[in-house]
Amino acid sequence: MPDGTVIKCNFTNNQKNGMGTVTHPNGKIEEVLFIHDMESRMSDQNPDCHLLAPINLFLCITIVVCIIAGTLSDGEYSYVAYIIAGIIYFFMLIETCCSTALDYLTSQYRVEDIDEFIRKIRNQAPSIRYHIECYHHTNG
Repeated sequence: MPDGTVIKCNFTNNQKNGMGTVTHPNGKIEEVLFIHDMESRMSDQNPDCHLLAPINLFLCITIVVCIIAGTLSDGEYSYVAYIIAGIIYFFMLIETCCSTALDYLTSQYRVEDIDEFIRKIRNQAPSIRYHIECYHHTNG
């Protein structure tokens, strides 16, 4: 690639699906996955989404139930439901700040930067370089 990035990938039978590595000019190596010729970086995948989603959904429902119970309750302890909802909300905020989902919320780009990036790509001549290593097994 023009910036010195090297992609090494082993493709399956159809040469559109594969897994490999991307080596950046600074030496940083990332795992990548190609599905139907589309690159997906493994570091971009958020493990919190599928691991904690049921827990977060349960906590959200619990908060709603506590608020409704506190609103409908006429007893002298109706404030307890609000306290429980507040405590659960506090722990959800801590979990959000400690999870990798915060990276997605904080890494946003300005529209001008995206337009400049697209303009820069369109004005560059395409460049493709391949380095292929062939091998075969010998018997005997």
